[in-house]
Amino acid sequence: MAGAEEAGPFGPAGLLGGRYRLVRPMGSGGSGRTWQAHDELLGIRVVVKELQAPWTLTDAERGNWLRWAERQVRWTARLPRHPSLVAVHDLVADGPGLWTVMEFTEGRSLAARLEDQGPLSTPEATRLATALLVAVQAAHEAMFVHGAVRPDNVMLDGDRIALLIDPETATRVGDRGDDEPAALSGLVRRLDHLSPERIQGLGQRPASDLYGLGLTLYEAVEGVSPYRGTSPSVILAAILNEPPPPMGRARSLEPLIEALLRKDPAARPTIPQARRILNPSAPISHDAPSPFTSWGQAPAQAQAPAPAWAPDREEAHAYPPVLPASMPPPGATRRPPVTAAGGNGTLILTALLLLALVSVCVLLARPVLEYAGSLAAASFWPAVLSWTAFALGLLVLGHQVRATVRLEGSLHPVRSRLSLVPPPRWSAEEFAARREAAERAVDDSLLRVDQRLAAASPHPSRNGGTDA
Repeated sequence: MAGAEEAGPFGPAGLLGGRYRLVRPMGSGGSGRTWQAHDELLGIRVVVKELQAPWTLTDAERGNWLRWAERQVRWTARLPRHPSLVAVHDLVADGPGLWTVMEFTEGRSLAARLEDQGPLSTPEATRLATALLVAVQAAHEAMFVHGAVRPDNVMLDGDRIALLIDPETATRVGDRGDDEPAALSGLVRRLDHLSPERIQGLGQRPASDLYGLGLTLYEAVEGVSPYRGTSPSVILAAILNEPPPPMGRARSLEPLIEALLRKDPAARPTIPQARRILNPSAPISHDAPSPFTSWGQAPAQAQAPAPAWAPDREEAHAYPPVLPASMPPPGATRRPPVTAAGGNGTLILTALLLLALVSVCVLLARPVLEYAGSLAAASFWPAVLSWTAFALGLLVLGHQVRATVRLEGSLHPVRSRLSLVPPPRWSAEEFAARREAAERAVDDSLLRVDQRLAAASPHPSRNGGTDA
């Protein structure tokens, strides 16, 4: 341990803030170094992370950045404790730097797990999705947007799955980031994990966390990020204009991932809707899945925390409200789930009633048949059977339309599924116009990104890769 201490920035006997002894480095990134440390006061292990201001700041700008970073850390440290979130304990100002003190987690990140062992199995990915929905809901109920839901911030600690809270990316719900230093807004850890709305300069919102969850689940089941390329411009253009590549391993998770990765934030599902997509047959209840289950086992049930906030009128129009798992979206009526058993029972009962009606009609028409003779009878029965088959076909079609309307909420999916005619092809003029509009949108977005990168560093070439 002595060697590790000598490697630390405070010397062999140095304590960070007079309390935390650095034990060993755990990594470093664009925003600073991370160490495992020992809290000499409480006798527990903690993690300390250095917050480094952008080196291009002037003295006045650095002072603004320090005040902003201190407010961010103090705010995140006051957030309610939740087992699905890694807690921030303390803020230490030692020398020229700031250090955050966080809860120590025994395990490793999802990114390290994917790098060592490859993609997750379907049961593991399903449990990951269930636990991360709990974590994201806990963040939103605490009235903050996580801002960095990605594999390197997902911790797998034995039978616990939790999200690391990054004070530099977390924002309060409704906060437009007006007090964020301009130099910091251009620093991005992973371009391929930016949401379309953030690329367009619209800021972060609760739906942005759900987009990050979709990217994380895609990478967990496929082993690679859906948006990757050789340059930042290629990556950003793909995020803005291209659907994610087809999935080959997602299986039952594919509908959820596709819904979470929609370009329009308003079109993404809420957390309760995402749970229903993940498990359509689950009964509606007040229970939320708990992350405290063994890795690979079915998730247990735990009481979901009650919402701790309600948005004001202006904020309610800007962001969708966070609802408990049992509450439907505003203005929606609760419909019973359409199950296979219930649908088949209704179909069989209706068919029996129809057959009984046909039998009664045949009995009533018996005198007519006797009068008309054998020739009329011979031609009547094929007609009865034909009309009966036709009626049963209409019955099956009506049942499918009714089930689709109950599940989708409109007739549009019915028309798209019943239509056998492919959509019309674009004309050359329409194709050129659409391409020009897409290129113009990409150019505008890249210009904004270049301006932010130029403001953050006098050497933009250093940010030429997928990490910035």
